[in-house]
Amino acid sequence: MLFMGEEWGSEQPFPFFYDFEGELAEAVRQGRRKEFARFPEFADPERAAKMPDPIAEKTFLLAKLDWSGIDAEHLGFYRAALAARQEHVRPPLPKIDSGGEGEVLGERAVRVVWRAGARRLILDANLADGRIAFPETTGVFWRCGKTEAEFGPWSVRWSIGEP
Repeated sequence: MLFMGEEWGSEQPFPFFYDFEGELAEAVRQGRRKEFARFPEFADPERAAKMPDPIAEKTFLLAKLDWSGIDAEHLGFYRAALAARQEHVRPPLPKIDSGGEGEVLGERAVRVVWRAGARRLILDANLADGRIAFPETTGVFWRCGKTEAEFGPWSVRWSIGEP
C-alpha cells in the first residue's frame, strides 16, 4: 500500500479533507478535533485551533501533490516493485487458501512461505541492523538490499519455488 506521493519520495504533508455538507460535515469536524485532542501536540487549545479544517478549500488545495518534485530514481524503484508484484505475486494469489507459515530466523529476521498449489511464494526479510544467514532459494524475482547467503541490514528477498 502506498501513501499519496510516497512513490516518488514526496515529503509534502497530506492533510485530511472532505466535502460533506450540513450536520454530517460538522459531526466529522468535531469528531476529528475530539480524536486529535488525545495527542500531546494538540492538547494545547491554541495549537489545536491551527489544525487544518478538513472542509476548507484551503485544506483540499494543500493536499494536492506538487508534481514538480518527483524523484525519478525513487519512482523507478516503486514502478519496478509494482511490476514484480503484478508479474510474480498476483498470479499465485488465487491458489493460496490459507495464511503463510512463518519461521523466525533471528531477533528481527523472518521467512514466510505461502503455499499456492504446487508452488511456494517466499518472503525472506532481515529487519535488523545486523547481518544474518538465510536459507538458499531459487526463483528469486525481487531483492532489496544485500541478499546473498548472509543478508545485510534491512534486506528483503522474494522468490517463487517448488515445494
